[in-house]
Amino acid sequence: MKKNKKYESLLNENVVDGTVFTDNEIFYVSIKLIKLQDDQGNYAVTINTDSKEIFDCKSNLIKINCSNSDEELIIEVGITNRGFNDSFQIKGYLIGIVSKSLNADVTNLNYQIPNSSALPFIKFDFKWTNKIQLENDNYDINCHILNDLIQVSLPNAITIQNKEYLALRNIIDKKIQYLTTLLSFCRSTTVEWESCIEKNNDEEVAFRFMKVNTAKIFPNKLNPFRQNPEFWTNFIEHSVKSDIELQRLIDNGVFQACGNLRWGCYLDEMTLIRHVAALEGICRLRNDKGHLVSVVNEEKWKKFRQLRKAPLKKAMQEAGFNDDEIVQIRKNIGDNSRILNSLPIKEQIEQFFTQNKLQKYYSINKKSINSAFNVRNKIVHEGWNPKWDKELSTYIFTTRNALFVTILSILDYKGKFYLCGEEEPIDLIKITDKNNVREGI
Repeated sequence: MKKNKKYESLLNENVVDGTVFTDNEIFYVSIKLIKLQDDQGNYAVTINTDSKEIFDCKSNLIKINCSNSDEELIIEVGITNRGFNDSFQIKGYLIGIVSKSLNADVTNLNYQIPNSSALPFIKFDFKWTNKIQLENDNYDINCHILNDLIQVSLPNAITIQNKEYLALRNIIDKKIQYLTTLLSFCRSTTVEWESCIEKNNDEEVAFRFMKVNTAKIFPNKLNPFRQNPEFWTNFIEHSVKSDIELQRLIDNGVFQACGNLRWGCYLDEMTLIRHVAALEGICRLRNDKGHLVSVVNEEKWKKFRQLRKAPLKKAMQEAGFNDDEIVQIRKNIGDNSRILNSLPIKEQIEQFFTQNKLQKYYSINKKSINSAFNVRNKIVHEGWNPKWDKELSTYIFTTRNALFVTILSILDYKGKFYLCGEEEPIDLIKITDKNNVREGI
């Protein structure tokens, strides 16, 4: 049962009136939604208006406010074409909806992950509890993932307009994004929640929709858990019960790496570039303040930069540099100042593996990892070379496996997973044992 009648009317494919605010003016429009998805998975939308200003607007996105005194209803539409029938007509597809009763309580939220129940996606059905601290209050949030639905139950009803609820919902959204990020890692494709229904017991009081592009299938041989239900469930259950913050994944580079691990259906140069960049991002060392580790501290480096200017110029003059050359060389050195004061990335990677107790894995695979970095550098600076020492896929698998190992280690997961190019699974705890790791995996 839906509390918001105007939103319900929209879903019933009735015409709904609204306004568009542009150029400091308000214009009236009507909108109709077609619930049947097209071949691209879009919901078609038709907008009619008597306003030529709206029709002539060059924007490819239009936001329509259909709110009234009882409910908020905001609709975003991507525009595909414009025409004229009985009035100016704009056609497009649904990008987003925000529907909210202005006087209601919320007891639970239901997040939908599109295509996650489609084969060969792994079926889930387990529950867990996360603790959320909001100022001086603590909340036990009960969660249940059931295939493509994530149900979140609040400990008590909270008014939807309450700032406390909005802050709490924002944290829950981030926890769901944390989960979908790890599902993206499992699948090697994009996984995002597309809609969220907020309820007061069984009554729907709010709805949010965001158009996403979650793939229906995933590359079986290139993800860390293949199609093994036990491995998937063990990893996801471990991850959500660990209750790690999304921001931590962003800060340590895991969030970005999961994005770079998404498979684009090609074994090409860009795939290697993305993988190496992801490994660099994860392994870059930072100090206690979150800043990148440097050879000397910032104060010493600033003092050195000032002291070096005069002798550097003198040295270039004695070498016969003209004024333009001196200016350019000094600019080049200034632009790369931070690189000069940083540890070489290969050294940082080695230190990262050592700090995370993966030094045995790194020592066995150091040569192949460094070779992958060298090939990436050659591609970036010189373009494609048809005479690599190995197939490009070998370098891609090397960095992909290194990413699997580092991400699982950061998440403190010790279960089984697959390395690219291997048919048998391996335990992360064993991969640091020199006797169980061989060159090339």
